[in-house]
Amino acid sequence: MPHQHGKEYRIKLHKPDGSVDYSLWFNTYDELCREMANVSPLQGGRYFVQERNYVCAECADADRHLEEYPYPISTR
Repeated sequence: MPHQHGKEYRIKLHKPDGSVDYSLWFNTYDELCREMANVSPLQGGRYFVQERNYVCAECADADRHLEEYPYPISTR
């Protein structure tokens, strides 16, 4: 059986009051961008993309690192 490995993406929002919110995980970056197109930016909020690897059950001990980088959204 072939191994199923890939990446998932979600938005992490740092709110001005110091709290943090997370979106659901998306299967592709394009899905995440389509969802974010419907979001009104929070004034003073900072948006980041979190990207993680997913692996099949046979490779569960493989490296599952999480990367984070700024999401290009303007907070008018």
